[in-house]
Amino acid sequence: MGGLRKHMPITYWTFLAATLAISGIPIFAGFFSKDEILAKAYEAGAANLNGFGATYQLLWYLGLAGALLTAFYMFRVVYMTFHGSFRGSEETERHLHESPPSMTGPLVILGFLSIVGGFFGFPGQLFGMSGLNLIERFLHPIILPIAAATHGAAHAEHAVGLETEWLLVAVSVGVAVLGIVIARRFYLGPKAFVLPRRLAERLPMVHKMLLGKYWVDEMYHVLIVAPVHRMAMICWKVIDELIIDTLFVNGAAFSVELTGDLLRFTTTGNVRNYVLAVALAIFALATFLW
Repeated sequence: MGGLRKHMPITYWTFLAATLAISGIPIFAGFFSKDEILAKAYEAGAANLNGFGATYQLLWYLGLAGALLTAFYMFRVVYMTFHGSFRGSEETERHLHESPPSMTGPLVILGFLSIVGGFFGFPGQLFGMSGLNLIERFLHPIILPIAAATHGAAHAEHAVGLETEWLLVAVSVGVAVLGIVIARRFYLGPKAFVLPRRLAERLPMVHKMLLGKYWVDEMYHVLIVAPVHRMAMICWKVIDELIIDTLFVNGAAFSVELTGDLLRFTTTGNVRNYVLAVALAIFALATFLW
């Protein structure tokens, strides 16, 4: 792709709004949810909740790493898809156009919610305006029993001060911005794709592993797809075709047809043959009873 911004402006701006949201940029919806998750993990670690303080701290670091990677790969998509020059043929570029209203309409609605939806979960404690988190109030009857069941959960919310919370916000936003800057450096501008190629040349094994998606598809094929396929072939060829079709369906029909063909030769219309058959039957029965 590339260069689709001028051909699909509505798709571009709505996609950009969603990308900013999932990257955790302030005022966008994902910012509030991402920072709430990171803040709770950090607070639980600071309070050593249930004796798992180190685990929650590790989760906070992993969350930051995930935020960095999310911002990087999402803006990689934006830069490679909508910016730069179109990488297809001229014939294909002449047919590029914006999607119909049946598709852009939902995109506009979702893009708008990506911008304002986060305010339904406004972190009142952070900004000193309590009671504005509508999502938390809605889930309060469910969350409160769970929090009471986890010993010490009620104290974890006050494990850090307001200054520390603002610092956590700054760190998470900084990490997201760093991911965006790296993606821009890698995939936008006159030196686009130069650094990724250099990294791929210097770290061929890492590049191969990432390009192969950690070989998850291959492992899934070996462990799941291939055994199920073999079992399906056995069920099809042996159970279905050989046993059911050949023996019970086609075999039964063939047996009836063969029996009819053989018995047909006995119906000659000759009385002497019938008397002989009755005599032989009586003789066989008497022999058996004797």
